[in-house]
Amino acid sequence: WAKYWSLDKPLLIEKSPPTIAQLGYREALFPGVSSNLIVVRHPLYGCFFRNYGVGSEWSTYKPGMQSLKGLLRKQLKGWLKVHTYLINESLPSLQSYTSSAIVMGETFLSDKRASENILAFPRLIFPDLEFQGKKGTHTKLIGEFDPETFNAWMTNWNNSLIKEKESYEKHILPILQEQEHLFNKFGYSLVDVFQFNQKTFDRAFSLDDRHLYNRDITALLM
Repeated sequence: WAKYWSLDKPLLIEKSPPTIAQLGYREALFPGVSSNLIVVRHPLYGCFFRNYGVGSEWSTYKPGMQSLKGLLRKQLKGWLKVHTYLINESLPSLQSYTSSAIVMGETFLSDKRASENILAFPRLIFPDLEFQGKKGTHTKLIGEFDPETFNAWMTNWNNSLIKEKESYEKHILPILQEQEHLFNKFGYSLVDVFQFNQKTFDRAFSLDDRHLYNRDITALLM
């Protein structure tokens, strides 16, 4: 990370998505001084809509509908694989002194105070400092955060269902219905992107009431 980090800074950040599988590795590199903040995005956004912007173009998708359906199945399978690995392998491998907070992006970041709430997370290592950057201090960054923009994709997705209803119901909806139960276990719905279940999400990722990972939480919830 030498070309990205200035070691004279009090806070160093690694935000590349692949590092979700490297929590134990980073903990070993920085024992006792690292913590994890994991923002989980809706599966339809995180692996499909964000990458391909597919929605209103369903019926005119150039590679063809069969290609689109195959792509959707592949991306949903990938989301499940990554987050199952996080739950079963990455998080349990961490030492008890490493704190990990996990938040459901679409609900947690729909709060105008989300940036403030993140900085106030208990047990996460955030030095008492002012964040300086191109946009100034963290106070200004908090003021510029717009939760409506963050979740605009859900409105765009639903609008595309209206415009391309016949194509959606014939080709896309059957796939979403087929896999709905798999994602319900994480608190998400593929059929209704505005439907979330925070308690189910917390249980799936073994979180306490402060969004912190607790490997013993499953036993506590029973």
